Amino acid sequence: MNKFSFDRRTPFVFADSLPAGTSPTDDVPARTPIRFKAVGLSRDTDSRTYVSRHIGFKLGKFAGFIQDLVVRLWDERGPHGAPRYACSLAVVLEGGGPVIAERLASDPRSAFDHALGVLERSVRRTLQRRRHAMR
Repeated sequence: MNKFSFDRRTPFVFADSLPAGTSPTDDVPARTPIRFKAVGLSRDTDSRTYVSRHIGFKLGKFAGFIQDLVVRLWDERGPHGAPRYACSLAVVLEGGGPVIAERLASDPRSAFDHALGVLERSVRRTLQRRRHAMR
């Protein structure tokens, strides 16, 4: 199977939801399962589905180059107890170091969405630089 023989918008899977004995090499997005950590926040099914689908939408086109993907969400109270949430996304690309994006927002989904947008642009730039350097 080559790196591009998959649906570019396929949702990624979570590392803890892969059935025992499943070979993660069957499908490219499954080859790089999401490690999801939420500290002080609920990890309900709706949140997990949202994270999986949006990562598939934004990073699915780069799935063949991604070796590891970690999503961290946590509650980071601002001054005087103002609600503030942080999201950190880290991707390890094939043959390279990590690409990291962190954002703060007033709700967890906004923090995740902003960080994911930044991460998508960073991964694209990193891969373009590599491709340009190989010429």
